[in-house]
Amino acid sequence: MDQYYAAKGGRDGLRGECKSCFAERAARRYVAKSAEIKAQVKRWQKANPERRRAYQARYRAEHREQNRNGHLRRTFGLTLESYAELLEAQGGGCAICGRQAREGSSLHVDHDHASGEVRGLLCFSCNAAIGKMADDPDRLHRSADYVDSGGFVPGGVNELVAVARERTRALSTDGGAGRGN
Repeated sequence: MDQYYAAKGGRDGLRGECKSCFAERAARRYVAKSAEIKAQVKRWQKANPERRRAYQARYRAEHREQNRNGHLRRTFGLTLESYAELLEAQGGGCAICGRQAREGSSLHVDHDHASGEVRGLLCFSCNAAIGKMADDPDRLHRSADYVDSGGFVPGGVNELVAVARERTRALSTDGGAGRGN
């Protein structure tokens, strides 16, 4: 009896054909009329946008882990388990800054765009920074040097810039008392 679908109109409350026969017939019908069936679905979706959105939201919520696992497998060749192992190996946070993902979200999988090889897990900010620098190590090193040095200093004006920075620091620490002098 478990090989048959329920049917209210049936004498015994079951369909007249078994589940495998029904699935085979449905598959043949879909192959024969796939364009017509797809058009019918599109019409229903267009006529019922709120019901479609509600269904999609419910489906995504109910299948969150399954969808995440599929995305990781297709895009990066990772499973949820290998993602978790990588996260644990990184100490539970971003490979660059150490920041942990917010509740309900996850770190981004950083990968080499040329080879597709996974490099690590990054927070949004670190991932975006590397992306904005086009994964170019020279640009990243120059950026770090720029920040370390305090900004752009053209040749021959180091002393002038140093004096200006010192004056700015002094003004910000004395509350601007020297303004207007």
